[in-house]
Amino acid sequence: MISLFTVPIYSCNLETFKKSYERFIRSKMSLKIQAAKSTNILSEEEVVNEGKSHYWKEGIWEYNQIVGFIKVYFNESSIWLDLYLPEDFKSYIFTTKKKYLSLHVLNGAHFCLEDNNVANRIQMKKYMEMVIESLPKKYFVNLKEFEFLNSAIDYLLLK
Repeated sequence: MISLFTVPIYSCNLETFKKSYERFIRSKMSLKIQAAKSTNILSEEEVVNEGKSHYWKEGIWEYNQIVGFIKVYFNESSIWLDLYLPEDFKSYIFTTKKKYLSLHVLNGAHFCLEDNNVANRIQMKKYMEMVIESLPKKYFVNLKEFEFLNSAIDYLLLK
């Protein structure tokens, strides 16, 4: 088995995250916003932007909103796709809650390689879209990363 790449699954897309983060900043900065309105020193947007610069960390969405991943690997002349998502049960170890990722079986999520890279890339995209459709609607997969990796791999070298 040769692991080719993994594609992260996010809890939400970037726009939804930014909206909820904006609400979070406004709630954290509500006292400063009220003070700014009463003194007319700063506008509400200036206070919110100050809060964003204080609370916003680089890569906060990319790395902290991942809830699972799709693993793509080569095994015995076929490309396989495995889906890892959190389990419904929680384990309570040392008084902390942790959700475990587990393999969700996808019947038919593999295809045999052909003698043409273009056909293999098309098949790969088709199967990736099939896996994404099986996800709950609240989850988001960034297909730009997948398309880059799919175009960079020479599938004929795997045969």
